[in-house]
Amino acid sequence: MNGQVAVVTGAASGMGRKVAERFVKAGAKVAITDVNQDALLEAERELRGIDGGEVRSHSGDIADPQTTEQVFDLAEGELGKVEILANVAGFSIRRTLATTSLEDWERSIAINLTGPFLTCRRFVKSLDGGEGTIVNVASVGGLVGMGYPAYCSAKMGLVGLTKMLATELAPAIRVNAVAPGPTATNFNAEIRDDETVVGMISDATVLKRWADPDELAAVVEFLASPASSYVTGHVLVADGGMSSTINLGADQERFSRAGE
Repeated sequence: MNGQVAVVTGAASGMGRKVAERFVKAGAKVAITDVNQDALLEAERELRGIDGGEVRSHSGDIADPQTTEQVFDLAEGELGKVEILANVAGFSIRRTLATTSLEDWERSIAINLTGPFLTCRRFVKSLDGGEGTIVNVASVGGLVGMGYPAYCSAKMGLVGLTKMLATELAPAIRVNAVAPGPTATNFNAEIRDDETVVGMISDATVLKRWADPDELAAVVEFLASPASSYVTGHVLVADGGMSSTINLGADQERFSRAGE
């Protein structure tokens, strides 16, 4: 990525922060954005300390078209033509169908789906016919019915957007997605305060643990880099095996031995 310009959304903390860090270490010039201004400024200071990293930040709501324009204007004006886009920003409403309000639903769709739509559209304008790469962060909940209605629906929509754009924008622009499983970030800090829930979710994976954010950032880096030059329209599932099997928990061994 040496000398390339990247935009990373949701970069103030967690996976987005780690993605930006990996991009900087790989030689990219990075524009970062997040709704949390204080955390974003701290992330910018730290990222600039990595081998003199060229980093710029702009705080705002990624679901707001004005934020998208401002982030890309900043990147183009101070760093150059944007060639890599990582849509990491996400938002979850942990409510059932009965308790999800219309406002909850619309907010989830806005951040998890409309935001990436806006950034992808602006990214294509920035490239102006050049070559580039888009990586969208979806979720294992975007592949199977697991989680909460508003969140899963938005992430399933993001998977669809990824595949459609891979078709529409080929061959100049590669478009892929990552579908993370349980990852230890501020995004789910409240859940991780409950040891019972942490254990239950860990047991739902084949690897029996949560991911570190940097493990997912490594997957994003791979899809954004020339190492994945023949990969497009793909959803790379990084969920510790959660979606690979019917997980029967404590009964798994007994089930596996059935019929012996």
